[in-house]
Amino acid sequence: LTDLQGYPLGAIVWLGGCSASFVSPEGLIATNHHCATGTLQFHSEPDRNLFEDGFLARTRQDELPGEIGKKVWITQEIIEVTEDIRSGLEQIADPEQRYAEIQQRIKDRIAREEAPDKGIRCDIKKFYEGQQYYLIKYLELKDVRLVYAPSEHIGAYGGDIDNWQWPRHTGDFTFYRAYVSPSGRPVEYSPDNVPYRPRQWLRVADEPLEPHDFVLVAGYPGRTQRWKTLDELLYLYETDNPMRIRILRELAELYTELGERSDELQIKVKPSYKGVMNYLKLLTLIQDNITQSRLIDEKIRLQTELQDWIASDRQRQDTWGDVIDEIARINAAHRQTARQDYLISNAVSQVRLLSAAHTIVRMAEERPKTDDQREPEFQQRNHDRIAQSLRRIQASYDPAIDQALLAYYLQKINELPADQRDSLKAAVADTDIHTPQEIEAFVQSLFSDALELDEAERRIELFEKASLEELRQSGDSFIQLALRLRPFTRQQEQQRKRYEGQMALLRPNYVRACQAFYNQPLASDANGTLRVTFGTVKGYQPTPQSSSYDPFTTLSQVIEKHTGDEPFNAPEKLRSAAALVHPEMEFYAANLNDIPVNFLSDLDITGGNSGSATLNRKGQWVGLVFDGNSEAVASDLLFMPDITRAIHVDLRYILWMMKYVDHADELLAELGL
Repeated sequence: LTDLQGYPLGAIVWLGGCSASFVSPEGLIATNHHCATGTLQFHSEPDRNLFEDGFLARTRQDELPGEIGKKVWITQEIIEVTEDIRSGLEQIADPEQRYAEIQQRIKDRIAREEAPDKGIRCDIKKFYEGQQYYLIKYLELKDVRLVYAPSEHIGAYGGDIDNWQWPRHTGDFTFYRAYVSPSGRPVEYSPDNVPYRPRQWLRVADEPLEPHDFVLVAGYPGRTQRWKTLDELLYLYETDNPMRIRILRELAELYTELGERSDELQIKVKPSYKGVMNYLKLLTLIQDNITQSRLIDEKIRLQTELQDWIASDRQRQDTWGDVIDEIARINAAHRQTARQDYLISNAVSQVRLLSAAHTIVRMAEERPKTDDQREPEFQQRNHDRIAQSLRRIQASYDPAIDQALLAYYLQKINELPADQRDSLKAAVADTDIHTPQEIEAFVQSLFSDALELDEAERRIELFEKASLEELRQSGDSFIQLALRLRPFTRQQEQQRKRYEGQMALLRPNYVRACQAFYNQPLASDANGTLRVTFGTVKGYQPTPQSSSYDPFTTLSQVIEKHTGDEPFNAPEKLRSAAALVHPEMEFYAANLNDIPVNFLSDLDITGGNSGSATLNRKGQWVGLVFDGNSEAVASDLLFMPDITRAIHVDLRYILWMMKYVDHADELLAELGL
């Protein structure tokens, strides 16, 4: 498990937001259905809705290109670069200069290590709050095609109602395939490309999975926050999460209303709606977890013990005596404009034309600099990625969506305190935008002017060539809006850099205090890099008063749950196949007297682990992680091992679906069955 090129780690890949794995020597990749939302939307139309109908490529020629910018990354090497990045930072007094020095060192090291002609892309990640830095080399594959996705009536069975819940009955799986040039080079899509041949791929398990069996997951967990101080946890619970929940609820209503206008709009808003609903339920459950598990009381106990230990020794006082208070002081200053910052950031990222305009303006600012002096995201190495994102906007863009989102955020800006509201409103518009009617009129005026950014090629042309002076002369209303907002977004960037520069010394020192106090190995927070977690197939008891949950669900329960209405509308072909199940059928579990569907384990996962392959004691493939349980989502803040569970789709359900429901015989043969 330390050999990145060996089995099984050599088969584990990252999809950018989700994990996945090679499962055949022909570059076949398994991941979750919800990880393919962007691809399904990209290829869906009202008369060909892949969410509803699913998709199965019978031949390689039938496989569909992923959405623009779809890639796969395979970890090749991990190198510690802590000394290169951190050396002498204590001698840099100004926090912004300290931050700039860290970024310059990161850029310089990446430039030395990256090999674009060989498909090698690098990233540098901080671990233990910046105490350590590691450079990760990835092989980047640029041609990724959709092979098979079941209907969302299978892949998302239970919908938002069952999200984060157990018992669960969801067939959350999808298959892609990676391609390269005939000579084996990672290149963009071409009909001449051939399937990528990975060094490693997972093998289907040759023994049934049962309760208490050992299981292992390798994937790319995105973010945990277990190193937060008590002050930071309280701020999340009392201020930040409630603010986000209110906005997410309103956005959910907005997307619902938009989707009801037409089938076309429903397809365009689906990825955003699903993301909002998932995040809304997660934050709501985290709030419940914090309250019900007395997590804050536990954090108070842990931090009090740490501070008492520091206070009991003069040398420890000199080293760590004020680190927690200093972190709190800097956080308090940084939070003063948090609500305004959140609204601006959301508007700039979610209103498609405003997002494009902001990117174009930022590139015009960066273009006169030498490449090594540019902000990292605007360096030449990222230009193709940005151009793809500007082109990808077209798949989800509709004026009605942008109008509704912009009007919503302008109304939220009206609710800010006067000292944050008035200057921002004056920058946005030179007319009154106090009432809903005035906001609506202003938003409509933006779309009635001479728009350039609603055309993909024009967006890319401006990104690649436009100067700031040319943009100032532009008649496009969103470019002008982005320019007017630029003082506010620039201030956000400067505040963030100062904050990160301050924390670059404080947070590693806080970690050192914790490490010295506990005097045992402590895990670094998840940061989107390859991690391994292992445990057992295991049910749980949510509360001392409740009954225990079994670790498996079954196909007959899927049928029992079927109502014919969303989100419990099992397709007729699934119900027909289920009626023919018998004990001698392949994939039947004798201990369950049924086809297994989902199972639980006590593995430690988080967002980003979605799509991770689950392996048994032999390292063989037995399932895919796709969710966690509602009672323990706050384990991202403070791990709760007794009730934390990962939810997996059982490989036997996937294979049964492939054979008896969708008749994916070619893929089954490719899997060696």
